[in-house]
Amino acid sequence: MIMFVPTSKIVTVVQCTFDMSSIKTKAKTDFKQLKMLESHELTTVLGWSIAGVIMALFGVLLAFRAAVKEAEDLFKGIISWLDKISPRALPRTMRMQVHKRQYNNNTSQPDLLDVGLNLVLMIMLIIFSVDQADKVDRAPKLFADIANIDWGGESEFEHKIDSFLSGVEEARELVQVEETFIGISFWILLVCCARLMMYMKVHPRIGSITETFASTANELGNFLFSFGVIYVFLAYVAHVRFGYLYDEFSTIEQSLITLFSILIGDTTPDYYNNIMLCIFIVGFVFICSFSLLNFLLAIVVNGYTKVEEHVLENEVAQNVLEDLVAVLWDTWLWQRHPSWPSRLSLLVELQNRFPEVFMGEEEVFAPLSREVF
Repeated sequence: MIMFVPTSKIVTVVQCTFDMSSIKTKAKTDFKQLKMLESHELTTVLGWSIAGVIMALFGVLLAFRAAVKEAEDLFKGIISWLDKISPRALPRTMRMQVHKRQYNNNTSQPDLLDVGLNLVLMIMLIIFSVDQADKVDRAPKLFADIANIDWGGESEFEHKIDSFLSGVEEARELVQVEETFIGISFWILLVCCARLMMYMKVHPRIGSITETFASTANELGNFLFSFGVIYVFLAYVAHVRFGYLYDEFSTIEQSLITLFSILIGDTTPDYYNNIMLCIFIVGFVFICSFSLLNFLLAIVVNGYTKVEEHVLENEVAQNVLEDLVAVLWDTWLWQRHPSWPSRLSLLVELQNRFPEVFMGEEEVFAPLSREVF
């Protein structure tokens, strides 16, 4: 079924699926929507898409050199690992190149991920722009043809049905493409959110959240595994015992959703008239909500406390705004005084004079020229 709202120009395709394989008939309804853009809306969409492509291209250019060096380091690391496993399996020249130490342009950021993410974003935006430009003319004509089918005309009824079904199928494909773009955008935004959290590690004052999860990753993984085993087992128990009495536990999936709703305090099934269900829910709340969730909170708080103690011991880092202003001011000073030594040369000299300060840090092997730096 197709519904169209003229005021908003939104087309809704409703697809109903009925499952009659069992005694209880199950119906599933999917709603898929498509916004028919007008000329000024298309201009806005294309403008933002082009801006996104330009920003993604700029990001690729910024991270490309570091990504190449990161790929080289990754390749050398794989060769080194293979050399440790089976030294004779690699040529002698490759084994010697692994141990060659030179200046590394690689950064502490995942530059390969940046390049790949920006390339995917560029490709998606280009395809999306072409698709939107095509739909501006194609979609109105398609839905107009469906609406203008003359059911009372002299043509054969089978021909009308075929025209209608083919039009509906084409409309469904249009809406499906739109839904695919939305799904891809969702995953790209999730990766961008994770990437943003990794960017926050550049400054210790704002990287507390990222450092907390990084420092407690092993503990969180072990806890989540234990919690998942207990949670799934209790959901299975609820399905076996109460599945034939309550729709909330009729399937394993529904039982998992119901227990999650109970866990966050959303909704609970009607357990007042069933003493066994009442005991089960009380026990589940005590085990998962009162105990296990507090264990999770204790792990995170303990990790955050350690990170904050480490940050307070740092006498160099200031407020993030103060450091940002200081970086901009230093950059302007270095551009104004070309005779000053490069900052990389200063780091090399400081490392030679105060090696204990640079203990555990990556060694700086060769300074770059001022133009490259």
